[in-house]
Amino acid sequence: MPLIWVVIGTFVQLALGGYMVIMSIFAGGAIAQHHVLTEFDDKVLSSSFFVLPLSFVITAIIVLIHYWKGSTITSFWWYAVPWGVVALYIFYTMVFLKPEV
Repeated sequence: MPLIWVVIGTFVQLALGGYMVIMSIFAGGAIAQHHVLTEFDDKVLSSSFFVLPLSFVITAIIVLIHYWKGSTITSFWWYAVPWGVVALYIFYTMVFLKPEV
């Protein structure tokens, strides 16, 4: 694994993590304003403020650990894991939340 790609990938992941903080706060506010939320829905939206950004930070740390251990270039696939978390969040908000009537 080339060091320059690890540094660039880690920087991008941390920047995207910061963006996800802002995105989850504004998206959660918009959803809460226009949807009827159950207690579970509220917990999912509230936890997304932490889960979405932390998924980016944790995968950046995992890739750094893999680099220090001398892993192969396939370790870069860890950078794709947070996008699965974001996709699950979007799927949940679009399918399971009921619009306000």
